[in-house]
Amino acid sequence: YVSVPPVADYIPPTTACTGTNDLYINTTIPGLATNAAGCDNSTPILWHLSPATGWTISQGNLGSDNGFVGANFDPTSWTTGSNTLGVTFTQPGTYQMRLVAANTCGPDTIIKTICVSAPPATTFSLSGSNASGCAPFTISIANHTPADTICSTSSYSWAVMQNSFSCAPDSSSNYILNHASTDSASVTFYNQGIYAITLNGQNVCGTFPAIQVVNVKVKPQASIAVPPVICVGQTMSPTAALQSCGGTISSYACSFPGGTPASSNNQTPGPVALPGAGQYQLSLIIANECGSD
Repeated sequence: YVSVPPVADYIPPTTACTGTNDLYINTTIPGLATNAAGCDNSTPILWHLSPATGWTISQGNLGSDNGFVGANFDPTSWTTGSNTLGVTFTQPGTYQMRLVAANTCGPDTIIKTICVSAPPATTFSLSGSNASGCAPFTISIANHTPADTICSTSSYSWAVMQNSFSCAPDSSSNYILNHASTDSASVTFYNQGIYAITLNGQNVCGTFPAIQVVNVKVKPQASIAVPPVICVGQTMSPTAALQSCGGTISSYACSFPGGTPASSNNQTPGPVALPGAGQYQLSLIIANECGSD
């Protein structure tokens, strides 16, 4: 009787990353054991991953020789491992995955090196405490992501987006991003709004952004509404439409030359009486930390 030993082999994942279910697929060519009872091509397998820490089995099982090795070699008494083995790595680094396939002719072993990467822990800082300011203003941004592991090289890029705004723009450009592909960059903001600054860290494991929000303020904007015509003896009650433009309105200055009252520091000044027929000019000045309008 002529028997044929197996040829051990498996397909590792294209990339291995911490925190993912990485699959190892058995592609062993089965052996053939022949005897008086016939032919048997069953080929039990055993997986072994070293070092023994930094990972967990997330799918399938490694298998066990149950002590039937060496002088007691008997692969028919093994508990075979899974044809598809899932491993979740908790630490980046270099690992050795060994696959043993056997029949009565003996074992065949293959060992492959697995280089496990970690996603970049993307992080960055803004200059000082500049999470807000009055336009135009410039902030510096700096990449503080820890260095790469030996198994991958990360690349980084900056991006800026205006998420929302409440006041009319003062400039044709919302912002200018300088040195977008370097570790240290800067952004100059020109128009009011809530902006998101993003640092995208990318390696074989994917793209992992870090985001910080900046509140860009400008001086407030106001308009005042009055009835176009009133009759002598009537009063008017001006109403104002106000936009704080990202800041905090700190003062109101209403002026009604010739009227009673002639001025008010209230947002809603109430009824104003005018002395007689004619044209009158009303004004409203409001202020926040960026200036007045």
